[in-house]
Amino acid sequence: VTHGLTLRLLVMRWFHYTVADFEESRNPPNGGMVVLERKTDECGAQYYQMTDESLELIHMRPQTKYGSLWSVLSDIRPHLKPQLKPRRPSASSSTNDMPRKKLKSKSKGGYWREYRY
Repeated sequence: VTHGLTLRLLVMRWFHYTVADFEESRNPPNGGMVVLERKTDECGAQYYQMTDESLELIHMRPQTKYGSLWSVLSDIRPHLKPQLKPRRPSASSSTNDMPRKKLKSKSKGGYWREYRY
């Protein structure tokens, strides 16, 4: 149970909707239920997706795999996508030697994901 505005903000943040998508959405009526279903893709990864009835209830369009925000960003700046690089050897590498403008985090599959801002 939640307020309509809180629900719309959660949906916007979770599914990466744009501000324009948020402004087009509506609060659900009293007692309206928004349902998130857990899905599994072909690789076995699990994700949540809103049901069609829930999307109609709050007047939102169906989300894409990465959300509408990522489709807007990839059109504007295609170089912002993360680049995968092979993992460094753990014995010789030190986290203190990394430049400050690079943020590195481990991801699945033995790769480092490097984001440049």
